[in-house]
Amino acid sequence: MLYAGVLLPLSLSDFYHYRVPQELEAKVRVGMRCVVQFGAKRIYVGIIASLSPTLPLGVETHKVKSLGYLPDDAPIISQEEIDSWLWAAHYYMATPGDLLHAALPATLLPESRTEVLIDFEQADSDASLGRTESEVVENLRSITGKGIHFETLLQYIPGRNKLSIFDQLVAHGVLSLKERVRGVEKRIGERWLYLNPKYQSDDALNLLLDAYKRRPARMRLLYRFVELLPDQEHSLSGSVREKELIAGDSNRQNALRYLLSEGVLERSFRQYASTDRPPEYQIDPNLPPLESDRPNYYTAATYSDELERIGAYSAAVLARGGRVLLLLPQSSGLEGDLPSLCSQLKLPVETPLYLYTSSLSDRERASLRYRLTESDAPLIVVGSRMAALLPLEGVELIIVAEEQDPLYKQQEPAPRFNARDLLAYRATKGKIPLLLTSVTPSMETYHNVANDKYAATASQESFTLATFRTIDLDYERTTRRLKTGTLLSLPLREAISETLKKGEKVVLVSARRGYAPYILCQKCGKSIRCLHCDVSLTYHQMENRLTCHYCGYNLSLPPQCPHCGADREELKKVGYGSERIEDELATLYPEEEIVRIDADTTSGKEKRSHIRSALAEGKASLYVGTQMLTHFAPIQGVGLVAVPQLDAMLALPDFRTDELVFALLYRLAVKYPEALMLLQTSDTQRPLFQYLDMPSRELREKYAELVLQERTFFGFPPYERIIQVVVKSTREEDAIETATLLSRHFGSYPGLAHVSASIKPYVSRVRLMYIRQITLKLAPNYSAKQIREALKSILHQVERTSLSARRSRILFDVDPL
Repeated sequence: MLYAGVLLPLSLSDFYHYRVPQELEAKVRVGMRCVVQFGAKRIYVGIIASLSPTLPLGVETHKVKSLGYLPDDAPIISQEEIDSWLWAAHYYMATPGDLLHAALPATLLPESRTEVLIDFEQADSDASLGRTESEVVENLRSITGKGIHFETLLQYIPGRNKLSIFDQLVAHGVLSLKERVRGVEKRIGERWLYLNPKYQSDDALNLLLDAYKRRPARMRLLYRFVELLPDQEHSLSGSVREKELIAGDSNRQNALRYLLSEGVLERSFRQYASTDRPPEYQIDPNLPPLESDRPNYYTAATYSDELERIGAYSAAVLARGGRVLLLLPQSSGLEGDLPSLCSQLKLPVETPLYLYTSSLSDRERASLRYRLTESDAPLIVVGSRMAALLPLEGVELIIVAEEQDPLYKQQEPAPRFNARDLLAYRATKGKIPLLLTSVTPSMETYHNVANDKYAATASQESFTLATFRTIDLDYERTTRRLKTGTLLSLPLREAISETLKKGEKVVLVSARRGYAPYILCQKCGKSIRCLHCDVSLTYHQMENRLTCHYCGYNLSLPPQCPHCGADREELKKVGYGSERIEDELATLYPEEEIVRIDADTTSGKEKRSHIRSALAEGKASLYVGTQMLTHFAPIQGVGLVAVPQLDAMLALPDFRTDELVFALLYRLAVKYPEALMLLQTSDTQRPLFQYLDMPSRELREKYAELVLQERTFFGFPPYERIIQVVVKSTREEDAIETATLLSRHFGSYPGLAHVSASIKPYVSRVRLMYIRQITLKLAPNYSAKQIREALKSILHQVERTSLSARRSRILFDVDPL
């Protein structure tokens, strides 16, 4: 007898075990998908994580259900991936199912309650459907509407290999999930087209073209097909890449559908080839070798230096046929702009680069996973933090650029992992060199370099920084040079005018997006707040709407105060966002073109493309935006960079605030070394500003020494580990009681050096859930495993004895940012 431990996409603390039917014992492998029943009615697709002739202690044989069936002929997940999921689930106090759900696109893991949409028109126009798939489509026509639950759908698919047929229908575009998740292209490879053999003679082809004279779109596509055939003694038996034939033209795509359905052209799938003529990579013989038993860290002088070093190491790997996994914090904005990244990396434009971010559909992401496992072609995968969960087959180098960026830390939902640290674990276990790079390293990286945990090198390139200068807002207000209702002080306005007169450009960095952070009624003194969250709604002038940046709730600007009924004239816009700064600049400089860069102007492919074009053309003279500005290439000709809301950035109640603000200022100073940087602040004596006058090479090291001294004194990371416990409940009294109980119980455990009381966070309600937090500092003389097991044990004890705890969601955020 054989038993399978199955990972399910659910928040379960362990595997669920199933009996492997005798007829599947010869086929089953670890890493395969399997269809199983969970509970009385639910059906899930899971991953086989273990196989054993015996059941774990405590699992009763008579309660073990049989494995359903295996949709794949081979594993789609490696043992290394499963091991890394289990490690991450333990370290980040998540569940293996959380990691499975995050790692695999939804189309690979449909469940019984997933609603599936049916496209009968696509089925009718696709002549390449197999007989079984066509029969299923005909059976589905009897269903009213175009939606069906996955569990019900399986009843219409004959045989045991139901999921394989489901995958084929998704791949053909006949089925899709309600969440608009596209399916997995089971036939992996490039699509190639060739003429049906009966038309591969000149006479037959001419007759066909004559027949299509009244179908000009199809006739033109056939002529184009023949023109693109390789010149092999004028043979018509060759094939053409579908991508090259269509070239992004929707009319050609429609014509192709008809030619395929009519049997004129036929399609085949070929394994992804490296390329007919591999790019020629320039190899730097002076590159220092990278270590594989510990992470490597490179301190870059400038952004171009950092990218060129990344490109140099990547070229060396690609030239020997290897693969590179490159994480970039701004990768989500690169869609459609990979050639420019090749240019910045100093790599040939033909370099095979592939994007893996949340902006892609699940079908696209699933196809890339298959490409990595079914092909050995050299390539670079550029991705966001979710790329840290990709398979590492053939990967010979992992690079995390801008390693200090907070975007690498997952916040919601679970698992709350740090992509940099997860890749450090995977790289060390797999003996794969890991290169971390940054212009402004994190304090954790400084600490690891000092303790010889990282192999470190630094750029010897000489560089300069922008000149820093502060503007004292207290003085500006006292002397009444800063007018009420304006943000830009007199010195800043004068600097902007002088810069524009010289023909140079100006960049202003805002602390927030939107027009105004809140609307305040001058009669009753109350702001318009979100119905679901404990925050004021942000006013966006372009849409004339108030929006919650936590849950998305929005409404039009009301005609009167919702609290006291005062007229709209009493509703005052308070505070500044990037949109309002743009508005003030337009009033002061009506002749100048302004470009705004924030989440509102870069949401969507078209908007991102428009912003990239505006930056590349460089016609505007004024640029305003949030910190997102640092994720774009430097704007040419900038003479002034201003941060008019520095106090708002420094006001966040977090011990890392100064570090993050320093990193932002330093990155801006590196990006625009010839510029003057003006900082508007009411706290000119803050220690941060005393370091900005230092020489460029000393600045970051001296400031890091100051921060690390403070962290040592107060017992903060990297010297002590922190876990934040988050309690959420729809009842505020439950959240308070549960957090109080947990704080008391955690306080009695000696493995914790410090346990805070229950804390009400700055935003204490999000999406109708009341929030309380507890901060835990881990004792250094206890192992991480001991502490995590003890915390889970305490949690289970509290949940058993407290109804409030059972009504609450209790989350652990390890190494919070």
